[in-house]
Amino acid sequence: MSISGARKPRLATEYGIASGGTETDITVSGVSYKLHTFTASSTLTVTQPGWFDVLMFAGGGGGGGSGTGSTLYSGGGGGAGGVLQTTIYLDSSQTVTIGAGGAAGQGESQISGSGLGSSIGGARGLSVAGGGHGGDAVDSGGLRAGGAGGSGGGGINSTSSYRRAGGAAMANTVSGYAGGSGDNSNSAAQPAGGGGGATAVGGNGIAVGATGGAGGAGYDVSAFIGGSALFKGAGGGGGGYVGGAGGSSIGGTGGSNNANGTAASANTASGGGGCGRSSSPSGNLNGGAGGSGIVYIRRRVSGSAVGTLRYQPTLNVEYLLVGGGGGGGGNGGNGGGGGAGGFVTGSGIVTTTTYTVKVGAGAPAGDNRTIQNGTASSFIGSANGGGGGCNVESGPTIGASGGGGSQTRPTGAAGISGEGNAGGNSSGGQGGGGGGASAVGGNGSGSTGGNGGAGTSNAYNGTATTYAGGGGGNGSSTQGNGGSGGGGDAGATGTNGTANRGGGGGAGSTTGGLGGSGIVIIRYLTANATGLTVSASGATSATPTDAGGGYSYFQFTATGSLTVARA
Repeated sequence: MSISGARKPRLATEYGIASGGTETDITVSGVSYKLHTFTASSTLTVTQPGWFDVLMFAGGGGGGGSGTGSTLYSGGGGGAGGVLQTTIYLDSSQTVTIGAGGAAGQGESQISGSGLGSSIGGARGLSVAGGGHGGDAVDSGGLRAGGAGGSGGGGINSTSSYRRAGGAAMANTVSGYAGGSGDNSNSAAQPAGGGGGATAVGGNGIAVGATGGAGGAGYDVSAFIGGSALFKGAGGGGGGYVGGAGGSSIGGTGGSNNANGTAASANTASGGGGCGRSSSPSGNLNGGAGGSGIVYIRRRVSGSAVGTLRYQPTLNVEYLLVGGGGGGGGNGGNGGGGGAGGFVTGSGIVTTTTYTVKVGAGAPAGDNRTIQNGTASSFIGSANGGGGGCNVESGPTIGASGGGGSQTRPTGAAGISGEGNAGGNSSGGQGGGGGGASAVGGNGSGSTGGNGGAGTSNAYNGTATTYAGGGGGNGSSTQGNGGSGGGGDAGATGTNGTANRGGGGGAGSTTGGLGGSGIVIIRYLTANATGLTVSASGATSATPTDAGGGYSYFQFTATGSLTVARA
């Protein structure tokens, strides 16, 4: 699979021949095509090599829910699945994968999920990221910001600036747009932000009238497939006393006045609506599920459309994403360790544009009242922040790896599949360790706190380093150790997770440790960048560094950007 680097006309005889998906004959601007529409994962069977035009959408993010212990908060709308339009040369049959929509947030029983990516050709083929999840409130201390994605999820209503902020779009203005912000309020019936859409940002929650933000507008595919206007890739509406509208009438609608958000329909690549609280809130509320993605592939069968397409060069990249670690619990007793930030590796294709690279922050330290999750890191994928360790009044919270339990809530919080593991449990009032990237947190028992779960090693920068270890749990006589990969040790004051390793903070008998910040490493085969200039802003070096083995890499310890341009 390859993509041309020049702008030029393509004759019908230069296009390939294939079968697969639902096949229809279309005419666009006087040119005849055979269109292959994929609404479920399948195979494009190539019988003659040649060029194919592609328009693909990933799954939309799920809308946020709100639990019985978090009845002051409305859920953010899910972000739209990312969009990508380009032209590729295929000389063999390819797997076409349709990304599923993200799961709906369901009160305290399930956090909202980001949409899954769609792709052609598997892990090293052409791919686009799923939409970010809407912000949600899974417990009295478990407030989660809108997630990054192809388009970002909407934030919840909160006086905390990072919780109410909408999630970022991973390739802003290219794959989609950011989610809207929730209202600056912790009061019931206040509105959350709408999810970002393929062509517009999600709306902010509107305090006057307590109206949830509208979902961002979608992408009209009729210029690609012909016919009348048809939109895909819109954001879900944020919840509130009055729910926000779904973008382009296809995103899920935000819930109103103690009502659930609605789901986006299948193959719309749109975000689900967030739940909406009233001035007399009660009970669990659910968001709406995101809509699955869709892939259009067309091949010209007659005519030549000179200058209508822009053929962009591309570059295969691999990436490591580590989210910010969760804060350790401070209990006035034996708190639970903070969960590690998410550990995610992946690969994809980047084109000639500038990509936002976000490095997640570690969570602030917990005391006997407050705990917080770390924040997500993102590029063309995302890794969530770690969950906070339990203290006397709240938590532990679900995160990429979950926070450890303590006497008041002995069960460790769950981790997110593919990113980390659950926190350890508490027995006899001893704090459990936070979960790590490769192991669950240790259980606290007797008079000993649980150790943090172990992290995972990666060498994309040429040096093997272990990341994403859980924080240790506090014990009456013996403190839990932080997990390998930067987890903080427990103590009277918990040790902080290691910066840029994504470790969870250690628990403290008074104050827990801070979570460690995350990191993003992007590498590629140097030979594959011929004809391109790759540079970065905010990375440890503005130009690529040799990683050995034929690879070059960029390492981000703070938020920045990666730019790919023609040489």
